[in-house]
Amino acid sequence: MSFCLPAEPLASGETVWWVFDVTNVTDRSIDLTFSSGQIGDVVLSQDGAEKYRWSEGKAFTEAIRVDTIEPGRRCPTSLTISFGSLQETTISSPQ
Repeated sequence: MSFCLPAEPLASGETVWWVFDVTNVTDRSIDLTFSSGQIGDVVLSQDGAEKYRWSEGKAFTEAIRVDTIEPGRRCPTSLTISFGSLQETTISSPQ
């Protein structure tokens, strides 16, 4: 899984995408089991304090889901958010 921070500070109203790219590097199929429609989350914290959680306030289906990733294949997933609701929050990139 990889993650890259934006080079510039985010402005209110901008849309951000988080992409989770899970790759099966084994020689057998792997099942990913999810207990709801939520298949990922992003938590931003600073100095140990949680500043933002992508899933907060969202509703997800209540259904078990199994995604099978075959050997050598990848399973990309993306989450999006508009930062309009975070205008009072400052989250700094590590230097």
